[in-house]
Amino acid sequence: MIGAAIYVGVIALLIAGSIRKPAFALGAFLCMFGLEQWGVAKIGFVASHGSFTNYLASAIVVMAFGIRLLRGRGFRLVNGPIHLLAMLLYAYAFVTVVWTPAPDVAAVEWRAQAPYLLVVILILPLLVQDVDEAKDGLRGTLIAGAILSACLAFMVEWGYRRIESEVLSGDAVQLPLAIAQLGAVVFVLTMIYVPWRGIYAVTALVLVAIAVILVIKTGSRGQLIAMVAGAFIFVPIARGWSISRGYIVWLFVAAVMVGTVWAILPDLSGIFTSEEGRFDTERAVDDYQERVTNAQMLLNRYLTSDTPELLFGLGNSASFSPRIIGFYSHVVPVEILCELGVVGFSLFIAIVFLTIRAIIRFIRMISQLSASADTRRVVASLAALAFIELLLSFKEGSLIRDVNLFLFPILIEGMIASVMAKHRLNRRSEAIVAGSNLVTPLDVEAQHER
Repeated sequence: MIGAAIYVGVIALLIAGSIRKPAFALGAFLCMFGLEQWGVAKIGFVASHGSFTNYLASAIVVMAFGIRLLRGRGFRLVNGPIHLLAMLLYAYAFVTVVWTPAPDVAAVEWRAQAPYLLVVILILPLLVQDVDEAKDGLRGTLIAGAILSACLAFMVEWGYRRIESEVLSGDAVQLPLAIAQLGAVVFVLTMIYVPWRGIYAVTALVLVAIAVILVIKTGSRGQLIAMVAGAFIFVPIARGWSISRGYIVWLFVAAVMVGTVWAILPDLSGIFTSEEGRFDTERAVDDYQERVTNAQMLLNRYLTSDTPELLFGLGNSASFSPRIIGFYSHVVPVEILCELGVVGFSLFIAIVFLTIRAIIRFIRMISQLSASADTRRVVASLAALAFIELLLSFKEGSLIRDVNLFLFPILIEGMIASVMAKHRLNRRSEAIVAGSNLVTPLDVEAQHER
């Protein structure tokens, strides 16, 4: 009963928040998989209807966008080159299904993931268009994510990388990466977006502890490393520090702290779970080598291909072919190169390059733009989340399954575009005011004649 009440309560919170502030619905999408795992573990109906939570969260996003339109808010259809390249990349990936050696699997993958890709590429960028809307979206994500993280960390029975179901006898929820991703998002937003002062600092400490415990319980090493690295890299940006000697010292100290924590993690993790073996460095290297081996199999097949396949790729989902791997490679950049060829990989590299350039340019222009603390925290939070997604793409997921891979770069581009547009408008207004106050010699002569 408590499980159902929390599930319904989170849904009600997201709906109410989205009606008041439509961009709040970003939290529904980013917390979707964590909410799904909670529902599957606690509610029989949700457990027997696996996609119910996913469609419900997507419906909240669509509803929020409809409310935004009814309120007459304008929007940009395309945020800029990053947004356009992401659409082109997915469009090209869809075209390559024509010649993939695994057409049946590709069709299943696209049918399953297409609704989420449409939400990410088309709807969410229209819903979150400026800094204020991004603040609403991150706030919704943090509130819903904090509730779910606490519940998943302390109110379910954990086995080895799984949650024991309370409604399906003998079954378990075995999607630890989805839960770990929720913990990573909460950790990053708490470290970067939450202002660490007064009561906020106390709340932030509690949320950081909850997020770390949750990720440790899932045994997800990649999420743990990525979220800590992402937070420490982008915290200085959120606090308004410039790239200087002090910034480099901060990163060095952060690296030492991360290394120290990782060294004691096997013993520390035993306090919360039986996952301590997961955090042994030697085991982590061995496990990752399996992914490297799969990626090498795909890469070898690609490099021995004819020129057309080198240029245009083996076709989306080609790695599922029994003649190649039989499953996806878990290393998304290699997958993009091999399945989409030079054409697709060039689009991917261009997206990464433009995202990095946009963030660096914004950091350098913070003082000139007189960017507010809220603006810095929003852009830094989105940059950290983008960094985490990129880092994790080297060890899990696929282009079609990792629906959030390009979401944050697209939103960053939109935020920076809105900040720059506002800056230009302010400069233009200042120029007009200055021009109206300018006294010319002709004005002086006219006054003398009078």
